[in-house]
Amino acid sequence: RTGATVQHAGDWALVLQADRAADLTASPRRIALVLRESALEETQWGYLEAVERLLEGLRARGHEPFWLPFCPEDERFLGEVALCAAAPLERCWWNPRRMKQILATSAAVVSVGRLHPLVFAATTGTPAVSLAIPGRPPGTQPGKLHDLCVELGIAEAATVPEALTLFDGGLPPRPD
Repeated sequence: RTGATVQHAGDWALVLQADRAADLTASPRRIALVLRESALEETQWGYLEAVERLLEGLRARGHEPFWLPFCPEDERFLGEVALCAAAPLERCWWNPRRMKQILATSAAVVSVGRLHPLVFAATTGTPAVSLAIPGRPPGTQPGKLHDLCVELGIAEAATVPEALTLFDGGLPPRPD
C-alpha cells in the first residue's frame, strides 16, 4: 500500500496456487476452524468451554463448522482435548495446495493462534477471523498475527462472543 517492497516470512503461502480438484465445491455454510496446538498442561478448562461455545454459536447461526488442522500437532491437540468428535475433520495438513482449496471453497475461517490459515484466506478472498487464544491474558497473543490482520484487513476478535457477532447476519468481512 505504501509502495515499499516488504518481505513476509510467509511469502510462499501468499503465492501458493490452490488445488483445482473437482471433488470440492463452494459451500456457503462451511466454516473452517483451526486451533493451534498447545501443551496440554497449559490448556485451561475455559479454553475448551470457549471452543464449544464457538461451535454452538456458529451452528445456531446456520453454519457447519469443521476442523482444519494445519499440522500433525494441531490434529493431535484436537484429540488430546477430546474435540475431534465435536465437528467433522478435514485431514490434509501435508498438502498446502489442498488446504488452500478447502479454504477457498469454505464460507469463512476462524483461526485460533495460527497464521497460515489467515494468509490462505487473504489470498483466496475467504472471510476470516483471527480469534485470540481463549484463557491467555491480554497482550500475550502473537504479535505477528495482529500485524498480518491489520495489513490484510482480517477481522480480529478478543473473545468468542466478539467473534460470533462477526457472523450475525452473515459472514465476517472479506480480507482486503
